[in-house]
Amino acid sequence: MLNEPLTVRAACHARISIDIAAPRKAELVIEYLDDGRLLACEYRPLAAGTDALDIKTHPEATHIDCSMQASGRLVAEAQFDVICGDDITPVARHFIVIGAMKAGTTTLFRMLARHPALCRTWAEVPGVSFPKEINYFRSLYRKEHTPLHYDWRFPFDPAKHAWTLDVSPNYAKLPESKAVPARITSLGAEVKLAYILREPVDRIESQFAHMLHDEGEVGNIHHCIRVSRYAMHLDRFTAHIPREDILLLDFEQLGRDPASVLTQVCDFLHIDRFSTRSRALNKRQIKFKLNSTRRAEFAEAVRPDVQRLIGEYGFKPAEKWLRKPTVWWRRLPAFWK
Repeated sequence: MLNEPLTVRAACHARISIDIAAPRKAELVIEYLDDGRLLACEYRPLAAGTDALDIKTHPEATHIDCSMQASGRLVAEAQFDVICGDDITPVARHFIVIGAMKAGTTTLFRMLARHPALCRTWAEVPGVSFPKEINYFRSLYRKEHTPLHYDWRFPFDPAKHAWTLDVSPNYAKLPESKAVPARITSLGAEVKLAYILREPVDRIESQFAHMLHDEGEVGNIHHCIRVSRYAMHLDRFTAHIPREDILLLDFEQLGRDPASVLTQVCDFLHIDRFSTRSRALNKRQIKFKLNSTRRAEFAEAVRPDVQRLIGEYGFKPAEKWLRKPTVWWRRLPAFWK
């Protein structure tokens, strides 16, 4: 028997009742609709035996469509009801990891999402926004939005959560992300950022491999270099967010001693220290290496930015990046600068 969409009030707390207890490895799939138009989906894991779930409704939703899956299969006999309650109010405490791409953000997310004081999301907008990479401030933000358009996706419980968690490396990809810092501060919330940084030429090499695997070509070399200009990105963020609210993390340390990086984050957020086992994710899918000449060229392209990262932003791990071999026998083409 198919479930009909359930009428809801937008931007409110609601409880979904399920007429059977959830089996093991179950999740509730919620589609938020505006008169039939899909706004977002949410995939909420259910503990065995669960027969109700509290949600926040999307700020534009008129209906929700619910289904239950267990071990990847539809539980066809499950039926649902919903009761809407109080209007939701903004959480107003957000922890956002802004990048960098190919610098361990997936591993960091996997670690942080297990911390009981951090509230992740299970919602997504297919093809645009995902439970890890929300991408709201780059791809979904609109001037007419209220803070609830960001907050609704977090099942935040003030009795146990201290911060929401958003790990979106697309927030540090200029020029496309140039509006992101101002959009974040427009929430009027307490915000702390983390930026995980990788040796810039290694990061470029990894991005090349990623694009070759996904698209069959390297694409825009200038863009890849620009993503590795970390000080340039920090300039834009520190124009809107105090420097003391931005934590710089070292990719190499994350690989060598992930527990110490997790401790840095916990201390930065003033939450209890937490230990978790983790492993590196997103390992390179294809074999690809820059030759020594190209590595040296890219190193020279980012050298001034690395020097500013050390001198102006105090990121000491970058000092060893400057000791890598370089070439001076020819100037870089203009489109690489």
